[in-house]
Amino acid sequence: MFRTSVVFFTFVLAATAQNSREVMSGSGTLSSGVSMRFHSVLTWQGIPEDRVGRGLGTGGINDGSTSFHRYMIDENARTWFGYDLAVEVRPRGELVATFKPPTGLENFVSAMLDGRGKQVPLAKFPGPQTIHDGDWIEVDLMVSPDSRQKLTDHLQIFGAQPGPFFDLIPADLKDFTLDDGPVTFDSSFTSVFVKGKKANGQSFTGKPGATFWIYIPGEGRYVFSLTHPVGWRRMGAVRGNNVLFGGRGDDYVVWFMSPIAGKDKAWNLYGRRDATWKPEKHPELIAMGTDRLESLTPQVGR
Repeated sequence: MFRTSVVFFTFVLAATAQNSREVMSGSGTLSSGVSMRFHSVLTWQGIPEDRVGRGLGTGGINDGSTSFHRYMIDENARTWFGYDLAVEVRPRGELVATFKPPTGLENFVSAMLDGRGKQVPLAKFPGPQTIHDGDWIEVDLMVSPDSRQKLTDHLQIFGAQPGPFFDLIPADLKDFTLDDGPVTFDSSFTSVFVKGKKANGQSFTGKPGATFWIYIPGEGRYVFSLTHPVGWRRMGAVRGNNVLFGGRGDDYVVWFMSPIAGKDKAWNLYGRRDATWKPEKHPELIAMGTDRLESLTPQVGR
């Protein structure tokens, strides 16, 4: 059995360099504590951009007990491809990463393609690699016959997953203003903790904007802002890399890879909740995202 930790990163980011763009990103954690984040980058040459990468953008990672199960779907071709990645932790901080053909995904991905999907094997799997905590590995998911298009996963692997370290951040909370600097929700690596225990099964949909939202099964969707919109009440806090809310103020903790609004800074967090809201797909999983405040305001209740 495996736990789904990243599903449906269906947005495509803007081009980061000429003839390349990121089509997906996400993260996952094994039961051993080994964690991984990835960025899938499509590169091409001599082809109009609107003809490149059509159908790509749905996929993710399923976290097994000993291996990551990575998959990507080409919705236009009705095909999918991917790999398993096993990471062995050795003494002195060494990690051994081993790539294998994907397992345990056939029924899961087939259902996403209405039972009509076909698996396309990767042309080549990298050999076992000895790495250290935080090292990066690249693996090609797809190379066109004329070599003008290539889809590559860039993976960063950690021997032990970071966690929320907000106890060291000053307790005094302040109201955030635009003069206090930028707000960034780094979705390349996130974890959700419910009453101190890591929750498995979550997705992140990032859109331009600094307003954070999170859907909790059985509770609906919370929308949070560091600024204080009229009629909103204080519902939590931002401390360093963490969003905290619920119950005593820390029943839910969302940890991000980098500081949200300044390193070692603590801010009031204002919010509203829509108890009836559910995502269209997988309402049994925690879902999160960012958007502009005006795009979310009409959709929240109290």
